[in-house]
Amino acid sequence: MSKKLLLVVLALLALGLGFIATAEIELREDFSGTGEFQARSDLYGVKDRATTRDANLVYGHVFAKSNSFSGFKAQGGESTYSVGTRDHQLQIRDASEINATARITQTVLEFGGDERFTFFSAQGNGTVLESAFVDNLNRSRMEEVYSIFHCGPFSLNSSVRVATATVNSTI
Repeated sequence: MSKKLLLVVLALLALGLGFIATAEIELREDFSGTGEFQARSDLYGVKDRATTRDANLVYGHVFAKSNSFSGFKAQGGESTYSVGTRDHQLQIRDASEINATARITQTVLEFGGDERFTFFSAQGNGTVLESAFVDNLNRSRMEEVYSIFHCGPFSLNSSVRVATATVNSTI
């Protein structure tokens, strides 16, 4: 094989791999109904789960690379909703009523690093567990820095903002 042909093939392979590595997806969904329902999503570091049994419900989400939303409203029966990122998680279970929304953003900072922000708002009647986490550089897993547990009627507004910086070292 000639040297020029080999260079052309390598250039086309590199170009093809570049297109694969930059793929993005945006997922949008709205759903309403009555009865038994299950939903599960995991995209761009945001996970949400929703289930109902014998309830009236409205569920929706928008997952995009830098700005995501999840919302769930259920009344009657028994319902469960969880949403979270590595930094902030909310779980509602054994609920007769849920009205919850989550907004999640991620911004790449101009001089390296990123900023992640979550805002949870929820009202209802059930069991609630909310937790916030930070990276612990001395351990392999996230460290819980805050949590609440509650059973009964509730109202919650909570946010977490985490900014990380990259360190460039030249010697």
